[in-house]
Amino acid sequence: MNLRILMAMAALAMSVCSAAADSTKKEWTLEEREYWVKLQEELDAWVKKTMDHCPNATISAKYVQETYRGKLTAGGNYGLDQMSRGRCQAAIASAMEVCLNGDAGKKSVAKGLRAIECSFGVTSYKLVKGTFKTATDGKSDQYDFYLRGMTEYLKKKL
Repeated sequence: MNLRILMAMAALAMSVCSAAADSTKKEWTLEEREYWVKLQEELDAWVKKTMDHCPNATISAKYVQETYRGKLTAGGNYGLDQMSRGRCQAAIASAMEVCLNGDAGKKSVAKGLRAIECSFGVTSYKLVKGTFKTATDGKSDQYDFYLRGMTEYLKKKL
């Protein structure tokens, strides 16, 4: 076979695989979409509190929703239990903790932090181009465990 035929076959195989993967993605239900609205509103309130202590910072926060697929429950009006929500709030609160350390902390947050992304997964923290990417798996039910770990991480990376 010549190279053109092999390349065409590879491109066709990739498009078929891509189409199959797209067709398996499940849409969020109305109830789940309503949960995501409430969850985002709650995060926005936490960001506002944080920015009150970090006056020159501009920060946004969001859940990486797909990582929570199958984790939303029918209880309450948020869809995620308080501890799951608290782990994401800890990421936002960790930025506030850095700002509360004084002017140097405020300047560091304002300069180096633009967004916070919360994922469900193996616990890890990473600061990438101004985005604090956090993943937590809930193995610890202690809010302070996450808050301390995230705060210390930010202090070292900002």
